Amino acid sequence: MRILTTFIAGLLVAGCGGAAATAPAHGWVTGLALTGRPLCPTPTAQESLCHPAPRAHAVVTVTGRAGTRHVLAGRNGRFRVSLPPGRYVIRSGAARPVSVRVVAGRVAHVRMRLSILHAHG
Repeated sequence: MRILTTFIAGLLVAGCGGAAATAPAHGWVTGLALTGRPLCPTPTAQESLCHPAPRAHAVVTVTGRAGTRHVLAGRNGRFRVSLPPGRYVIRSGAARPVSVRVVAGRVAHVRMRLSILHAHG
């Protein structure tokens, strides 16, 4: 009887451990949208435009096999989106598109620099 009780207890523990060990069915892309001029002229009063800075509330477009999603970055330019595994293209404004592969249970990090072509005065 004691052997049977130990055997059943072992099966229950193994069953619980197996359920907890399964990988999540999604991964994440997290990133930072930056803004700034790609080439800086001589220092001016607008020098802050020459150096990368977070782009508050940037709209980030994520495109994959399942379609397109739009994500809004926070005040600090950071964004995070949960996605099923697969390949995606991340875009924001005039920034160069970034290709990323999402793996279940993992985080892919991206940095995007949105170029300012001219200053508005």
